[in-house]
Amino acid sequence: MALYSPSFLYNSLIEKRICDEDYQIKRASQRDEKSKEDIINIIKNQATREERQSIADEIILNNSTLDDLKNQVIKVHQRLLGININE
Repeated sequence: MALYSPSFLYNSLIEKRICDEDYQIKRASQRDEKSKEDIINIIKNQATREERQSIADEIILNNSTLDDLKNQVIKVHQRLLGININE
């Protein structure tokens, strides 16, 4: 299973991962070595968080621990495979 960033949303995204905007800005700024202002300007030119979420089939929240993220990925993967799980 792949996790997609918002930039892949426009290519028939099945699921995506999201985190709150402040965390997104911080991580993108560190990853891309850009200022907070640069990252905010990039985000402003993308579809809104609400627009992206409204067309996603699955949403994986990525604002907690790695174990929580792994558990969410497993649950989505099982749903996509049609495996009955207790949630």
